[in-house]
Amino acid sequence: MKNTLKIDRVRHSFGDKNILSDVYLKCQSGEAVGILGRNGSGKSTLLKILFGSLKAFNQNILLNDTYLEKPYLEKNAISYLPQQGFLPKNDRVAHLINLYVENSQKKVEIFKDEKIKKELNKKIRELSGGTLKYLEVVLLLNQSSKFILLDEPFSGISPIDVELVLNQINNHKQEKGIIFTDHNYNKVLELSDRLYLLYNGVCKEIKNNKELEFYNYLPQGSLD
Repeated sequence: MKNTLKIDRVRHSFGDKNILSDVYLKCQSGEAVGILGRNGSGKSTLLKILFGSLKAFNQNILLNDTYLEKPYLEKNAISYLPQQGFLPKNDRVAHLINLYVENSQKKVEIFKDEKIKKELNKKIRELSGGTLKYLEVVLLLNQSSKFILLDEPFSGISPIDVELVLNQINNHKQEKGIIFTDHNYNKVLELSDRLYLLYNGVCKEIKNNKELEFYNYLPQGSLD
């Protein structure tokens, strides 16, 4: 049975600036939904509203047609990677794997991961940016949450680490729904099963990549 996460009628503003206007978005288990948009378009704001850490002026979040007042409080519902990360800087990698991952088989697989196993005794603050991002994504994807929100999972890391993170997402998206945003639009296009563009406060579903040029997100001819 597929799980479905929907959010609609979202309206939010900061002061006199309207950020989101009647936004609608849908994600099902087994798919990765990408969100594109220019700086300040409200991508991070929308993910925070979906997670429940930010209350919109108006919102309607449904998980399998059940209304969620505070999604982050619902067991096994939604996990979220914010841009600034979430792991305590002075905790060691091995301790956090044991803390965040309940499934014993998945835990063993993470401990054997080629990129992670050599870092097990290090503190989070000692990790490189790429290793930290990879670890955060791996921990979230191996939780029992039905949906994962990723804000800029490819930001500030090397091309090799980008590919490792992308592979992890691809390997897990069949068992859960993933909603993500990133400025690396090529990777967003590569990974997304469905694509939205935040444009003038509205979330437009993109059916053809050429529409990104039509809405002036990409220069004319950039996709030729």
